[in-house]
Amino acid sequence: MNFKPLALLLLAATLAGCGKSASHGTLPPRIVTDFSGGKVTLRGSLPDPQAHDRLLARARQVYGDRNVIDRVDVSEKVMDAAWVNSDLLSLPIVDGGIRDGQAVFDGKTRQLTGQVPTDGIRAQLAGRASKAAGESVTVENHLQVLN
Repeated sequence: MNFKPLALLLLAATLAGCGKSASHGTLPPRIVTDFSGGKVTLRGSLPDPQAHDRLLARARQVYGDRNVIDRVDVSEKVMDAAWVNSDLLSLPIVDGGIRDGQAVFDGKTRQLTGQVPTDGIRAQLAGRASKAAGESVTVENHLQVLN
């Protein structure tokens, strides 16, 4: 009896199952945008490189290539989520105003922390985040106005 065809078939089936599968992830995707020292650092985890590339391109568009530090991990351990492949992914990007703070986004909640120069900018940033997120995302505005 020749086992080579069966062995090749089993090898092919095993290799086909080695690709990334969204259902195998156990960690939720999350993006943290740190604002400090005139730089923006992206941290967190995403399930696929395409989402990472879109996020990084948007950050560089908003802040400039030299001002963005990329610390986002792409991992099979991260669960897929609808927001990762939608326009909601760009929500961690805040187009200016926060000093020494963060914008944290986990797909359900957008939390803004840090310091801003005026009450107007504080309200404007929270309003933009709420408008962009729609009703599906809760925005928590913990921004403080500098004295």
